[in-house]
Amino acid sequence: MTKRNVLWSIALLLLCALPLLAQTGTDPRITQADKLYAERADLTKVKNAIGLMSDLLRNDPKNFEAAKRLGEYYYFLGKRVPEDQRLDVFQHGMDVSRKAIEIDPNKADGYFWLATNEGMYAETKGIMKSLSMRKEVRANFEKANQIDEKCYGGGPLRGLGRWDYRVPGLFGGDKKRSVQELEKSLQIDPGNSLTKLYLADSYMEVGRKEDARKQWQEVLTMTPNPRWSVEHKEDMEVARAMLKKYFKQ
Repeated sequence: MTKRNVLWSIALLLLCALPLLAQTGTDPRITQADKLYAERADLTKVKNAIGLMSDLLRNDPKNFEAAKRLGEYYYFLGKRVPEDQRLDVFQHGMDVSRKAIEIDPNKADGYFWLATNEGMYAETKGIMKSLSMRKEVRANFEKANQIDEKCYGGGPLRGLGRWDYRVPGLFGGDKKRSVQELEKSLQIDPGNSLTKLYLADSYMEVGRKEDARKQWQEVLTMTPNPRWSVEHKEDMEVARAMLKKYFKQ
């Protein structure tokens, strides 16, 4: 093989590898965004991560890794900005999650973050004002669960459990089913404190007060999954408040 042929072969291999590099998340902006998001207690870093991934998605509209991250980043940010900004942030999260589904409808991430942002949008706007969204939210959690029930620490089941807790029974919610879904989610990821908080709420609704107390106490003493260490600190404050409210602890 001549030197020219070798160079052409190398060039062809590099061209073929470019789409794969984009799909596997090796773009340096993804690495940088991940580092920023790991320090998400500082919302400025979340916004910077959003900027990086938005830029990447503009440059590469088929980049699933960027789209799915944006769904999560907007969800996290939306829960922590002033209330008058939340609907816009969750709307961005919904839009980009739909983009993730469009890019790869066979992965759970897009459906999960779409449902999660939709749920928070509905909760912010008011559940009774957002009942028209309830079927779509549940359908997206169910689709995510069908594809990968383990994603995001049993996230789809956690979302379904919260949906059943939040939606009135007249419109399809079911407190007992909520308990079952959240217990299954907790089996998948016992170190998820948000699941424990949601399960405690559902236990209270079905009259299992001592079981609720146990979940709140465990949030304060557990070793959290490192993936959710930032959220766990916030969840501990909620658990303390609930124990004080219901048990004077």
